[in-house]
Amino acid sequence: MYLPSADVDEASSGEAQLDEQQSGLRPLGASASSSGRASGKKYRNAAALVDRGKRYPLKEALQLLQKVSYSSFDGTVELVVNLGVDPRHADQNVRGVVSLPHGRGKEVRIVVFAGGEKVVEVGKLDVEAVGGPELVEKIQGGWLDFDQVVATPDMMGLVGRLGRILGPRGLMPNPKLGTVTADVSKAVKELKAGRVEYRVDKGGIIHVAVGKVSMAADLLMGNVQAVMEALVRSKPASAKGTYIKKVGISATMSPGIKVDPASAAG
Repeated sequence: MYLPSADVDEASSGEAQLDEQQSGLRPLGASASSSGRASGKKYRNAAALVDRGKRYPLKEALQLLQKVSYSSFDGTVELVVNLGVDPRHADQNVRGVVSLPHGRGKEVRIVVFAGGEKVVEVGKLDVEAVGGPELVEKIQGGWLDFDQVVATPDMMGLVGRLGRILGPRGLMPNPKLGTVTADVSKAVKELKAGRVEYRVDKGGIIHVAVGKVSMAADLLMGNVQAVMEALVRSKPASAKGTYIKKVGISATMSPGIKVDPASAAG
């Protein structure tokens, strides 16, 4: 996954941001200097295999991505989509959840805020922790070894105390995303099965992890198409012009690859 360089003006269009992300300017979280020292040669060798002027058919792009990913671990595959929306308008803030038909290729660590009989019910599932005030204190103490948070509605008063911790990390339970629910068992099972959230950023771009590099290209393709279908269903009525403008994929350490939007939509 790649970030645009620091000198990109915040007013740049979503298309420009996506172009830069797909150009693979540097690995996520790395400075320009450290990236050049640590992975410059590997990156250049990988980038040489990608035609930056081509929009690849989806399956071909995924197969190529598996060749050019150069991390020593099983990297995450990220789908990047530039939407023709203006997120400054509330009715164009595209957001939702989608179940990846072939899973995320990784174990999802979940904590559940619940009490009473729900504690026993959830305790039978594969979760990292379940509880109430004691779980709040544990997280306030610095424990963050989880990927998702689910809560029953009556627990949201407690969970609200963790807003400054969970909010910036995108972990705050939300009823619109199905993570605030009385049926916590169902929510946990869906998250374990591969349900992911998508949300447009201020540049009109969606970022979604769709699996691992080690997954078969056909499985990754099915996951990408599931996300694209969900995005099409989420198109705001007020959005004008081309809705799916640009599509790209990248791995944790790889150059970005442009994808033909029509092939991505299936």
